[in-house]
Amino acid sequence: MTTLFKKIKLIREYTNHNKKIFSLNTNKKTFFELPKNINNKKQILIEFNAFNDFHVVASVLANFFKKRYKGSINAFFNYSLLSAPLRFSYIGNIKWFLGNFLNKNFFFIYRSFGVQKIFKPKVSNILKKKAEKITLAKLVKIKNKIHLLDLQINNVLIGDLLYDTYLKSKKTPTININSNEFKKFFQEFIELYYFWEDYFKNNDVKAIITSHLSYSYAIPLRLANKKKILSLVVTSKSIIRYSKKTFYGYGNFKDYSKKFSRLKINHQKKKLDQANINLKKRFDGQIGLKGDKVLFYSDKSSFNNHKVKKEYIKKNSRTKILICTHDFFDAVHLYGKFLFSDFHDWLNHIGNLSKKTNYDWYIKNHPKVGGKFLISHFDTEQIVLDFLKKYPNINLLPDDLSHKYIIKNKIDLVLTVYGTVGVEYPYFKIPVLNAGSNNPHCSFNFNIHPKNIKEFDTTIMNIPKIKNLKKIRKEKFIYY
Repeated sequence: MTTLFKKIKLIREYTNHNKKIFSLNTNKKTFFELPKNINNKKQILIEFNAFNDFHVVASVLANFFKKRYKGSINAFFNYSLLSAPLRFSYIGNIKWFLGNFLNKNFFFIYRSFGVQKIFKPKVSNILKKKAEKITLAKLVKIKNKIHLLDLQINNVLIGDLLYDTYLKSKKTPTININSNEFKKFFQEFIELYYFWEDYFKNNDVKAIITSHLSYSYAIPLRLANKKKILSLVVTSKSIIRYSKKTFYGYGNFKDYSKKFSRLKINHQKKKLDQANINLKKRFDGQIGLKGDKVLFYSDKSSFNNHKVKKEYIKKNSRTKILICTHDFFDAVHLYGKFLFSDFHDWLNHIGNLSKKTNYDWYIKNHPKVGGKFLISHFDTEQIVLDFLKKYPNINLLPDDLSHKYIIKNKIDLVLTVYGTVGVEYPYFKIPVLNAGSNNPHCSFNFNIHPKNIKEFDTTIMNIPKIKNLKKIRKEKFIYY
């Protein structure tokens, strides 16, 4: 009960703050009324969600653009097909109507900083029939999952968004493009696309502010980008101007090395020294480290100092490979396409390749973390256990086994699609093979970035030929 009262008090303080800061009509008793020079046809769109940190930043941005464009702020529900159905149930519609009409919960918070209208996508019969027609035409042409990733509607790429939304919403590690479930989802996704295309066509949107650049969240972003509408993605740690250069990965990661070279020399040295200090802390097992995107959020370290009670890695002269898994459902194409359709196909390809070698193979999941990620962790574990039934030559390492132990026991190569091990293992002169060139480390040489599957396979089959990593230590600090 005490927590509830604290929450109510905090909401009241926050909304009062908004009333004071964002009210353009200081003589009015209500702060919901817009000034007379506002043009309601001009819109600033802001995502309607339950992320408190987003509210704080986005409210400031939305009101800035409200003043600049003299337009109204409208909020939109952006979770269709991901955490909510495209069409609400009867009960769901009633809840939405009452919350909106009575100004409850987050509706109240949004209106406290000047949001005029809060809406959710509603697909008309005309748009539904249009989607049915395009679905039939497009599905015939999609022969495999790679083709699906390249799907475009009116020159807007949506295949990767559709793919990742399906995996996440259905809790499946891959897609059967011939299944009825997928075909139904495909059409609903196209319906959602056409809703947003129609919305931008018939409304004068000046700016849009959202929280994610992946999944179905990004449909309005990509349409806005096509129309050259200012588009911003707000996270806990950054504000990103969305463009073709920043479609993926929360920033233009392909220019990291160029951006660093533009910094002043004394600033470069200062940042390199700090990177060295922070990386040493990371490898010492520290968590909650400010400035470290992994340690700041993680409540467990992959470099813990736990004592190992038994030997998990065989002591012999054979080549040893470590596979580091990913969450099979979490924004798989966050950095764009890679060599395989998804994490599941990547893993199975490695499994088949492992049978052709005389290496010692190991696989390891992330340490268990609390909160919303725990369920996905258990799902990932089960997928890996099923994988190991097919490939019993691969050894499963405990989730909480420290990378310190693994490094000490002479791993020769680490496999990942785009994981943080890409900056961690090269620090200890152990090469990392990514599953393509679209990854956070792609503008540096401390990882291996194969251009095709043949090059990927050749690297694994010829591990002794991998170049020495001693000379490129500085690059790791620059990336960090």
